[in-house]
Amino acid sequence: MAFHLTVAGSLEPLADALAEVLANPSPGSDPFESELVVVPGEGVKAWLRARLSRRLGATGTSNGPGNGPENGIVANIDHVFPATVVHAALGDDLDLGVWTTGPLTWTVHEVLQRRGAEFGQRADALRARAIADLFDRYTLHRHRMVVQWSEGRDVDASGAPLEAHQLWQPALWRAVQAHLSPDPAHPLPTDAQRMVERTDQLRAGTHQVADHPHLRQRIMLFGLASLPSAHLEVLAALSTQLDVHVYAPTASAHRWRHVRDQLTPRLALPVGRGDPRMPTGVGHPLVTTWGRASRESHALLLDAASHVPATVVAPEPVAPLPEPASVLARLQHDIRADRSPVAPEDRPVLRTDDPSLRWYRAHGPARQVEILRDHLLHLFAETDAAGAPRFLPRDVAVLCADIATFAPLIEATFAGDPLGGVPRIPVRVADRTVRQQSALLDTAGALLDMLDGRFRASQVLDLASRPPVRLRFGLDAAALSRVEDWAAATNVRWGLDGTDHAAFGLPDDLSAHTWQSGLDQLLVGSTMTVAGPRLSAFGVAPFAELEGGDVEIAGAFAELLHRLRRVTTALRTDATVREWSDCLLAGLHALCDTTADDSWQWRDVEKAIGGFRDDAKVGDGWRTTIVPATELIELMRIRLDASGGRARFGTGAVTVSSLTAQRGVPHAVVCLLGIDDDLGSGSLAAAEDLIASAPCIGDRDARSEYRAQLLDAVLSAGERLVLLSTGRDVRTNQALSPTVAVAELLDAIDATVQSTDDRRASAALTIDHPRQAWSDVAFIPGKLGMASAWSFDRGAREAALARRSNDERPPFLSGPLPASPSTATDTPLVSLDRLRAAAVNPARVLLQDRLGMTISEAEELGDDQIPLTLGSLQEWAIADELLRSRLDQGLDTDPAAAAAADQHWEAHARACGSVPPGRFGDDAVADVRARVASLLSVLQTELGPQPFEPATVAVRLDLTAAAGVVIEGNVQGVCGDTVVSISPSKLKPVAILTSLIDLCALTLHDPTRPWNAVAIGRVGVKGDPNAAGMYRITLRDPALAADALAVFLDLRQRALRDAIPAFAATTRAVHAGRPDDASKAWLPFGRGGEGRDRWVRSIPEWQVDFATLVELGARPDEFGPDGSFTHRLEYWADRLWGTVERVAEVIEPGAAGPADAVDDAGAATGGAGDD
Repeated sequence: MAFHLTVAGSLEPLADALAEVLANPSPGSDPFESELVVVPGEGVKAWLRARLSRRLGATGTSNGPGNGPENGIVANIDHVFPATVVHAALGDDLDLGVWTTGPLTWTVHEVLQRRGAEFGQRADALRARAIADLFDRYTLHRHRMVVQWSEGRDVDASGAPLEAHQLWQPALWRAVQAHLSPDPAHPLPTDAQRMVERTDQLRAGTHQVADHPHLRQRIMLFGLASLPSAHLEVLAALSTQLDVHVYAPTASAHRWRHVRDQLTPRLALPVGRGDPRMPTGVGHPLVTTWGRASRESHALLLDAASHVPATVVAPEPVAPLPEPASVLARLQHDIRADRSPVAPEDRPVLRTDDPSLRWYRAHGPARQVEILRDHLLHLFAETDAAGAPRFLPRDVAVLCADIATFAPLIEATFAGDPLGGVPRIPVRVADRTVRQQSALLDTAGALLDMLDGRFRASQVLDLASRPPVRLRFGLDAAALSRVEDWAAATNVRWGLDGTDHAAFGLPDDLSAHTWQSGLDQLLVGSTMTVAGPRLSAFGVAPFAELEGGDVEIAGAFAELLHRLRRVTTALRTDATVREWSDCLLAGLHALCDTTADDSWQWRDVEKAIGGFRDDAKVGDGWRTTIVPATELIELMRIRLDASGGRARFGTGAVTVSSLTAQRGVPHAVVCLLGIDDDLGSGSLAAAEDLIASAPCIGDRDARSEYRAQLLDAVLSAGERLVLLSTGRDVRTNQALSPTVAVAELLDAIDATVQSTDDRRASAALTIDHPRQAWSDVAFIPGKLGMASAWSFDRGAREAALARRSNDERPPFLSGPLPASPSTATDTPLVSLDRLRAAAVNPARVLLQDRLGMTISEAEELGDDQIPLTLGSLQEWAIADELLRSRLDQGLDTDPAAAAAADQHWEAHARACGSVPPGRFGDDAVADVRARVASLLSVLQTELGPQPFEPATVAVRLDLTAAAGVVIEGNVQGVCGDTVVSISPSKLKPVAILTSLIDLCALTLHDPTRPWNAVAIGRVGVKGDPNAAGMYRITLRDPALAADALAVFLDLRQRALRDAIPAFAATTRAVHAGRPDDASKAWLPFGRGGEGRDRWVRSIPEWQVDFATLVELGARPDEFGPDGSFTHRLEYWADRLWGTVERVAEVIEPGAAGPADAVDDAGAATGGAGDD
């Protein structure tokens, strides 16, 4: 029975030494008894099993060069974690665990609720958890200090009295101990006291462990980087009864020997950092700085071995480095040999063809992942002398400190685009958080995320789109898209109902903008025939656009909202831990479902919630303290965001994990991703954390652990080491300095080799990547550190070619597209609506009707904020609603009836949330009323005594002989011989074109009547922005109607094949010879203008100023019959407005009589982007 310490420079020789021991059973042991191997984590466990399978039971044959035997077997070996062995050694009778963070949180919480002011601590669960975490770490790393606290001595780890501001901690410790005891006057021992006492009993032999079912005659601890001091004492004491084998890696065999030789025998622990009894040594700078944690851990192991019968197997001396050696091999050799830097002139020269080490600097995490993907694709393309792949996905480990950020980026980017030339790379994210473990747990996290917020529309839609929720309520993608449209149409912003608004201080009567309001509009609309603005008996504005199958979708979503309200109300209610946990589980069952194949996810949910609930157990009962719901929500979120998800190692894919999970595990290729931050301190400030404020050797701190993990990663890289970090700010493109850790590594590289030029060696290994994947340099061989082109992405290559320069960029369309194939065999039919659409926006005709594009404005997408002002689209919509309502009543309506109708409209608009709430909407309502009154006044003046009784005339015009088409459609707003177009929009020249189309259609339909057209809209004048005006259009000769329609037919047909610059306001001013007005119509100062229209600016060559636009060369068929036009804008100005001038007379707003509008282009030159 002894303590056997075996030290080596890496895990491979340690695994081989372990295999030798496992191959030789203990004398007298049961041959069927399993062996017990303690590992630090799943990553080391998976690698060790694979390594042992090459040795145990192997025949000596090999399936691969240089890999040794590979036909062995690993069986009857139990792999456990250190805590399992420690608890078994101490005995089940101690009932340890009460002083761990989870259950201790609620004990501290109860004490703080009763006596928090006595200790100067607030009585909330989050603070209690932070203190419980602190006390838990004291139990492991300062166990003898807290034992003295229990005995009434307020001292630190060295036995010195605590400072006055620290005395609350031992006082609270004793209060918690008393609270956990049936008799506070006689406190029960703490976990620390029990461990110290039982350890002494183990050492003295008064406590025997030989028959414990979880222990064996020998125990092997493999690859542990460090152990808490309390656990190390237990294992050392256990070695007096069992054989305890410890296999510990060290970065530098030379430095380990120095520490062993200089170490004071039997250190009087604890030893503070900086104590002269702890030797440091001088040698390689990374061994000194990054290797401190490992050095201290080995000092504690050696000290433990000095107190019990022990054997120590020192690491083998570092063998000479074979030449030629790569820079990575030289760096690793210098670290292991603890070689001090030599003079610059004595350093080996870095080979220009050395690919072993690279540092890629990128613009942010997403680009880092793209660069990593391309680098791995280059590696997988390498072959050996036999032509076989040199590297496989299983040879690659990707280590990053921030898995939560990088995991989704990696999974999306590594999926590749095989059709675009980017192969898929098999990848597995090995260690995830609990929340990331399954879709059901992620849904639980999403539910918790919205509990402390406002139930924003986007949050609720996101929850509804998650697979478990969709399955529960039968919502497919089409149904969810429909619900999203309804939410926008019914003005849902945030809040399930008015109670959520009231919680944030909004008026109780403000029910609009909530999900309940939107749902009420849908359900009432499904039962009513909606005609104009009206309210139901319950004050609900019915939604008029429900279709047949929509009622079922609305019903399913109504049930979802009903359950969500019930669940969230329960979860936002203060409760005991047990009651709240049960509510959370019941709520998930109410909101979620899984398929039979995914039913295992419920076990994970029950385990996570059950663990949280069980922390509140007290013996056979439960704690009855009522805890604020907000604190329970946050604590549960912390648990879900913690590590502990299902591990996935050894899958044959590229393995992505944290630095901890695969610490020291060798891989041919090691990639350090996202090394952008230097990690700091722990959970509490150093002033409160007695471990951080007075550290001792062996203490774990984030900074030292991070550097130790980086050192292990550097040494575990077999052939390639790849570093990736952010080198430039994504927003400003400013260069960013490397982190301290990276800078230290670069200095070590510079101290290892020298470059062939004046640069530092590390600079020769650094590759700065461009911001975009489609940058030119990514496709030029020899750039970005590769002999071949860097990128595999054909789509990015095409983008790079397209953007080389504006001069070389091909036009959006080099010529007209071929005519779209006709689906009919008879004469083509063209609707009047399509003719009008071509006149309004020919760019939209091309992009939407021909190319199938959809472009949304930001204003149309909506947001989660209750509007306090109206955007132009929203203002137009409610003005149009009021206008249609007033027109339906008629112009001769009694003023009292008109006022009542206005009130109905306002009540409807406020009920459905179309106007801002309360007084914020008063100005908008008044402005809309003024605008509509002005429009109606102009209409009344125009019609005179004639009542406004608009009719719809259906027309069918057979132009087969003249144009080969039939035009069919409806002309609305026909009052007698006048077709009236009235809109709250700004009156623009495009209204002349659309009115002319209607006028020509009516004329051809019935040439016997003296038709004319009127277009009424807002013109705005100084002092009255809502002033209205009109265009009046009459034909000079009815016989010209067919010629005019032929022009618009030609415009429609060309717009389906080409980008036609027929911008109504701009071309009108060009035709009138007013370039300044044309420029203002195209891109006026500020907002609006036809050049800012979303469809127009989607045409690349139209993303220019007016001076450039006017120079666009004409197409071959746009020079005009006499060849007088050389530019496209001139041709279409004449084509449109020359036609208007030739066939029609137009009276402008404010004009005294008939005039040719094109002779005075100074009025109404607003662009397509204006309201």
